Amino acid sequence: MSTSRFIRAVFLSRSVPTNFTTAQASAAAGHILGSFDIPPGAVTLPASNPYGGASGGYEITEWSVVANNKEMPYSVKMYENTNIYSYDLKKIDVNAKEIKYTKLDKLKIVFPLN
Repeated sequence: MSTSRFIRAVFLSRSVPTNFTTAQASAAAGHILGSFDIPPGAVTLPASNPYGGASGGYEITEWSVVANNKEMPYSVKMYENTNIYSYDLKKIDVNAKEIKYTKLDKLKIVFPLN
């Protein structure tokens, strides 16, 4: 990540009003993160790059996370769609006997307007 991206991140995060509710601040954080998304084709990988596989490829933002360490919501947005998957970490059973998995591959939610 270039220095200018860090400077922009600091500027944008400090410009969010301090009187925002948790929901408003989380939404603002999601928008700030979105300004750093890497779309396909913006960064190409040569075939010699271990992340590009044998034939090369594109670097992308695969997922973004917004977490609130005080109230414990944890939200994830995947590359494949713009749905926001939200988890309340206070409701997770940390003493569970088994690991539970959740697929984040739901179809993109689209609301047709006409």
